[in-house]
Amino acid sequence: MPQICPKCQHLRQPEADCPDWQCPACGVAYSKAGDARAALVTTRRTARKDNSGSAWKWGLAGVLMLGLALPMYSLRHKQQQQSQQPASANGQPLVVLYGTTWCGYCAAARDFFKANGIAYTELDVENSTAGYEGHKKAGGGGVPIIQIGETIIKGYDEAGLRNVLAPWLRQS
Repeated sequence: MPQICPKCQHLRQPEADCPDWQCPACGVAYSKAGDARAALVTTRRTARKDNSGSAWKWGLAGVLMLGLALPMYSLRHKQQQQSQQPASANGQPLVVLYGTTWCGYCAAARDFFKANGIAYTELDVENSTAGYEGHKKAGGGGVPIIQIGETIIKGYDEAGLRNVLAPWLRQS
């Protein structure tokens, strides 16, 4: 059976004076030239279309997602730290008032805190992302929502405020 070289396509003659495994024309081993040609064909078949534009889009999408996720994580981390730490050196828990500027009950809560020497943080639920998110997390609904440590008071409840904040109220 005649042998054809996979590299140079030379037809091997029976009277060739080189080993049976070698092409007399180009000197290459038939098995190695066959593997190289198969590898070349395989490489051509598996070559992929250039998707550099697509990779750029995925990279941009990843950066945008990271840019959106980082501020949300930072805000959540900040709120967790606030809820775990006392607001003052006297051990008073953190007091957060979720309210609005136009709400009469929110104004009454502000006056109560001021009159009784209670340190508090006010977050406007209409003009602040942190206020909106905290209000929603605390149960939403109406305003004011007052968070004292882990305790949530919905609406203005002076008796409830006095009960929870009793150790820190200014003595009149």
